[in-house]
Amino acid sequence: MPEQITCPDAIRSLVERFEYHRPAYLRGQYNETQLRREFLDPFFRALSWDVDNQAGLSEAYKEVAHEDPIRIRGQTNYLDYSFRIGGVRKFIVEAKKPSVKIRDDTESALQLRKYAWNSKLKLSILTNFEEFAVYDCTKPLRRGDTAGTARVCYFTYSEYPEKWNWIAKIFSQKCILKGAFDKYADSETDKKGTVGVDEAFLADIEVWRENLARNIALRNPSITVDELNMAIQRTIDRIIFLRISEDRGIEPYGTLQRLLEGGQTYSRLCGLFRHADDKYNSGLFFFQKERGRSEEADTLTPTLMIDDDVLKAIIRRLYFPESPYEFSAIPADILGHVYEQFLGKIIRLTEGHHAKVEEKLEIRKAGGVYYTPTYIVDYIVRQSVGEIVRGKTPKEVSDITILDPACGSGSFLLGAYQFLLNWHRDWYIEHLVPTIKEKGATSSEVRALLPPARDLSSRQGRERRQGATQQLPIYKAGNGPETRTRSDWRLTTAERKRILLNNVYGVDIDPQAVEVTKLSLLLKVLEDESQEGVSKQMTLFAERALPSLHENIKCGNSLVASDIYDDFSIPPSIEGRKKLNAFDWAREFAGILQRGGFDVVIGNPPWGSSFSLSEQEYLKKNYSAASGRNINSYAVFIEFGLRMLTKKGQLSYITPDTLLRKDDHQSLRNLILDHYSIVEMIETGPVFPNVRDTWALVFRLMNEKPTDSNVITHRNISRFVVSAEERLNKFGREEWDHTSQVPQYLWKNRPNQIIGYLSSIEDQQIISKIENCDVRDALSELFGVSRGEEGSKFSLQECEGSDFWMVIPNDIERYNVREGIQISKNTLIPTKVEKYYTHPKIWITRIQKMRWKQRLVCAFDERQNSAGMKTLQTIVSNKDRKSDLIFLLGILNSKLMNYYCTNFLADDMNKSYLLKLPICPIDHADVAHYARMNALIEETFDLNQHLSSAKTEHDKTFIRREIEATDKRIDALVYELYGLSEEEIKMIELAIQ
Repeated sequence: MPEQITCPDAIRSLVERFEYHRPAYLRGQYNETQLRREFLDPFFRALSWDVDNQAGLSEAYKEVAHEDPIRIRGQTNYLDYSFRIGGVRKFIVEAKKPSVKIRDDTESALQLRKYAWNSKLKLSILTNFEEFAVYDCTKPLRRGDTAGTARVCYFTYSEYPEKWNWIAKIFSQKCILKGAFDKYADSETDKKGTVGVDEAFLADIEVWRENLARNIALRNPSITVDELNMAIQRTIDRIIFLRISEDRGIEPYGTLQRLLEGGQTYSRLCGLFRHADDKYNSGLFFFQKERGRSEEADTLTPTLMIDDDVLKAIIRRLYFPESPYEFSAIPADILGHVYEQFLGKIIRLTEGHHAKVEEKLEIRKAGGVYYTPTYIVDYIVRQSVGEIVRGKTPKEVSDITILDPACGSGSFLLGAYQFLLNWHRDWYIEHLVPTIKEKGATSSEVRALLPPARDLSSRQGRERRQGATQQLPIYKAGNGPETRTRSDWRLTTAERKRILLNNVYGVDIDPQAVEVTKLSLLLKVLEDESQEGVSKQMTLFAERALPSLHENIKCGNSLVASDIYDDFSIPPSIEGRKKLNAFDWAREFAGILQRGGFDVVIGNPPWGSSFSLSEQEYLKKNYSAASGRNINSYAVFIEFGLRMLTKKGQLSYITPDTLLRKDDHQSLRNLILDHYSIVEMIETGPVFPNVRDTWALVFRLMNEKPTDSNVITHRNISRFVVSAEERLNKFGREEWDHTSQVPQYLWKNRPNQIIGYLSSIEDQQIISKIENCDVRDALSELFGVSRGEEGSKFSLQECEGSDFWMVIPNDIERYNVREGIQISKNTLIPTKVEKYYTHPKIWITRIQKMRWKQRLVCAFDERQNSAGMKTLQTIVSNKDRKSDLIFLLGILNSKLMNYYCTNFLADDMNKSYLLKLPICPIDHADVAHYARMNALIEETFDLNQHLSSAKTEHDKTFIRREIEATDKRIDALVYELYGLSEEEIKMIELAIQ
């Protein structure tokens, strides 16, 4: 029976008070602010939310944001409550005064749903305390929707005590962290018509791309495939930028919509683009060469022919009633998610010059595009950038440089930029605002606090108006008292531009990704801007609203420089060079590298990129991380990122956790452990919702040679947490299941520098003690190890009457193996038949589910006519000594070996892994241990045989108890073989409970 959450006395008291004073509350004089303070704040405190920020978290990471600002068509509206995990909204609450009748209030319901759907929230609440309504916000608004549309529940205040169990299990902070909110939203609500804002918008822009591609290819027969891809990307980006600007109030609402009237749509659209160039200056709109700008102007797209109906279909979809979007409410990370998926496809031209959209080869191989979860991005940025800016002033921070060398759609750069915006705002509020109030805005004390002004005129083709003075970097936007909320204070656009140009840098090999990153960052610059503010800036400072980012965000192959061509006997063609896209960092970022490099390197580098033969040779020649049997792109990016760091600079990535344990990465681990200080490692487990079996690692390194005193903070989320959503919630709250401090030299001294899952000093001491019993040469001499047959179990062909058997992982149980299926011996690899299959053997399953408690499942197979699939490993005795195999089986199935394998979690139980297991010496003369182990294992075989034939429940229970008792005696014998103390045994058994 699920645990019931009882209604707290505080809620019963609120219900009684509301009932007693209800007539007064229902009068119009009792307002929303009073309701929130007297009823809703305590209501959500009872759901374990830190409504008053007692934890003292910064504005960006408060659990509950009151009056969370959202800009709609130039007006700042406020969400009454935003409830957040790790700074990321989970649901919002729209409060109304009690005199408003929630049940029939269509306008309020639609407003709540519109905000929530565009913010990609699953559920949200509309309440005046008297009434409580929960809405499914996964459905976009449609014409004709009423207050009851998408409402999943409705009840009144008198029902709170009896409904409290339901309310708390969905909306309490504790239950949200356990995944109950997501589980309910995903399973209990009506999914008919459900589509997320990201899915809907992605579907739209993919249709636009396909229609534009076909039409442009048809109407412009000389266009090349690269020109076509660029033209479509730029056209969509420009339209989206202008439409978002409308909803933010920077452009007049309906500017694009007016293009629906009349013809010559593309010509008139280009007119809007040219006007935007004059107004914004961004490289997104750059059609004519200007003095001081080194980037190339776009001379292609203004000359294109595009049919009216194609463009008008796009524009109609951007406005109600065809459009469900409130563009000002869509978070930047959602747009990034959409574009990350969008960039996974490319347009090619057929021989007949017809456009065809298809998935990129590397995306197809990877099984799709995987966007880094916002919690991960925010954490990496907060820890790495936060460490670098700690204790500094804006003057000092102006010199800090942050790099993502594989920036994709820009999620990490956007996160870093947002962090810096928040940091500067908070610093100015704390230090600058009080000084202005006391000394005056023009005082020398105030000027001393300001960062150096960045002269943008040389980059923007405009000169500053003579006599123009440096603006203050912050202004007050709200009308309330100064202490009301920090969200009233805003950074000026000039300051936002200065921060972006000074601090944020990125590179990507995909030119379309570079354009998307620029678009995302430029939209962030204008996030709090208005049409009036942009015009004022142009008038006063002769300066356009946006910077050009061509010196900050660049296109190229981060890992390969132009010296790759030194090894070519025949230089590659222009097309070959374009595909390789070699990038010379010393030239492209000369000033930064001359100063020592970047202060912070962050990102989620490519995990499975394939390289051409010439690239492979170059990487092997230039990177120790590429010296293994297989070149893993993320490993090379780690080494590259470390090279880019300044002294004491920080690198923080998310990568697969195989970095810690795979043989291919030994040279990289050695490099890191020798030359860099590891600050933190977090083993997150699977946090990508669509990739359940990929285990991730978040880590942070510092460019400083480690000393013996350097201690690594090692954290993990339990492998028994199944849901990726629950893992992300725990990550967002920084609720680690295990944290330990381990000296770096301990890992440096590990065999092969393998970094274990159990990292405390005590665990490491036990592991070292276990390894000291190891005689691997003797193991290799006594046993042979191999994996089974190639191919899939689904391709097996049964051969009735054959005298040979094939076993698969499902046939393997602890100690015992099922019969398997009959196959023809002639279908097997002859050498394996001779060396392994015709001998008594141990079968070991390849463990795929990291959350299983039992890491090794081993069975003895005495048959000399059995084979296994490649997902099984087999061990045979070189002298066909059954007693040796049985002795080894006892060790492999023991708790001690399970503990050891838990420490070295691996994604593949292969021969290399097995040969590294620390097997104690096998001494035939040691009767006390050798003979005893054989006797206990034979007893286990016998008990399992009896269990399979037991008929009554009493007999089965009795035999299972005997098996458990025998297991315990085997474990005790193994502990004795390895010389472990009682205290060490307790630690082992606790670790594998």
